Amino acid sequence: MVIKCTSEMQTKIFQFEENMNPAEPEKNGAKIVGYGEMSTVFRFTDPSMADYVFKRMAVFHSKQEMDEYEKIFYLYHEKLKERGIQTPQYGSCRVVLQNKIILYLIQTGQNSESIGQNFIQKASLAEIKEFYKKILETIFLFQEKNLSDPEWNLGLDGQISNWTKDLLYIDTSTPLMQFQGKEQLNAELFLRICPKALRWVIRLFFLKDVLTRYYDMRLVIIDLIANLNKEQRPDLIPIFIEMSNRFMEERKAEWVIITEKDIQAYYREDAIIWRTFLFFRKIERFLTQIRGGVYPMILPGKIKR
Repeated sequence: MVIKCTSEMQTKIFQFEENMNPAEPEKNGAKIVGYGEMSTVFRFTDPSMADYVFKRMAVFHSKQEMDEYEKIFYLYHEKLKERGIQTPQYGSCRVVLQNKIILYLIQTGQNSESIGQNFIQKASLAEIKEFYKKILETIFLFQEKNLSDPEWNLGLDGQISNWTKDLLYIDTSTPLMQFQGKEQLNAELFLRICPKALRWVIRLFFLKDVLTRYYDMRLVIIDLIANLNKEQRPDLIPIFIEMSNRFMEERKAEWVIITEKDIQAYYREDAIIWRTFLFFRKIERFLTQIRGGVYPMILPGKIKR
């Protein structure tokens, strides 16, 4: 079900954005509850908006770019549902100011304890294993339906933090879809989150790999398991590896066995890339500020790894 952006909601988001300083985003009635690759996730204290989370997308340079993204965002939800992936209700609100174009993605809020990375901190091992088994089943069915569609191929970021314990997939702000082999999402939007000085390097050497990993079921699962390090649950890594390999073997899937060496090598490389990105983005923000400009994106603080 699509959430309608009401005039009241539009006005309040517009006022928030107009007065918000990206360097101090929580001073105007909103609290940051998470970060995505291209977004910052807010909850507003206003009672009329308390049931939703809002993902702030500040990567657009024109209304046309926003139009194209919004179209893909809505289509992605339809295609996910066709492949057995359930999502919370969703919608969007636009903010167009003189010097910036911002899109706020709306989603029904979830109980924080039901979100994957929080659930695995308190649940029993039996509950965690059952949860992960359901994720594997969902990803496997998703991939089977992908392979049976001659035209559309969807990407999925399967990290544990992107699922609720009820198997809702909550990270839909990066709608990766290929139609007849061609990526539908404007890849340049990914580069907007990167420091300008590094964009040519990333475009040349990394962008294709970053995008294609979400279309490969084995890499999606490796990414999920590797990020248990970030979630401070490395003890679950050997359990999830064994469950993944056994699950695929039982289904006679074409599958290269995952090892702990694969997981740690992947995570080291991933951590280095994102730490480097964040370091240079902070430098870029600092230089923008001392020149009297406003850095449009909100950067996370120190991330535990």
